[in-house]
Amino acid sequence: MAEDAAGRLVPAAARRVDELLRLGAGGGSAALDLGGGVRAIVEYGRLRFTAAPDPGAPDPVRLPVPGSVRFGSHEVACADVEGRPAAAEGMLDAGALAGELLVRAWEPGDRMAPLGLGGTATVQDLFTDRRVPRARRRELPVVVSGGEIAWIPGVATGERFAVTAATRRAVRLTARPVAPLSS
Repeated sequence: MAEDAAGRLVPAAARRVDELLRLGAGGGSAALDLGGGVRAIVEYGRLRFTAAPDPGAPDPVRLPVPGSVRFGSHEVACADVEGRPAAAEGMLDAGALAGELLVRAWEPGDRMAPLGLGGTATVQDLFTDRRVPRARRRELPVVVSGGEIAWIPGVATGERFAVTAATRRAVRLTARPVAPLSS
C-alpha cells in the first residue's frame, strides 16, 4: 500500500511493520512518517498511505451576510431564511452575527461554546467526539463572528448564535465541497 501511494519502493514500510500495527491500536487517528515523504495514517480503524505533501490550511476569507466565498475545497454560503426560522444544521440567528464573518481553518487552542453543552470545549475535542479525521480538520471551514466561533459544519453551532423562539431573522450557513481550482 505504501509503494502504491508513493509510486516507488518504500523499504522503511517493511522494516516498521510493528510500528504500523501499533499505530491503529489506540483508536482515533494517528500518523507515522516513513521517510521520503511517505506517511502512514490511521483514522478510526482505516489505514492509508500518502505521499502527497500537506497542502496546509487555506487562507482565511471574509464572508458577507448574506453572501458566499470559496474556502479551500469548499464553497461557504450564508443566505437569508424566509418565514419562521427553525433550529437546524447551519441555521443561525442573524441578529447575533456580525455584518461580516470570517471563514478560517481550525487553530490549535480554539474553543467554542457548542449548542447544548452548557459550557465551552476545545475544537480539537469536538473533532474527536464527532470523529473528524485529522486529514480533514485543516480544510474544514470554521466560521467566526466577532472573534467567536459561530459554526463548524457537521461539528457544532455556537450557543450564542442558535435560533430560538426570540429569533426575528435567521440565516442558513452551508459548506459544500467544490472542485479544486486549476493552476
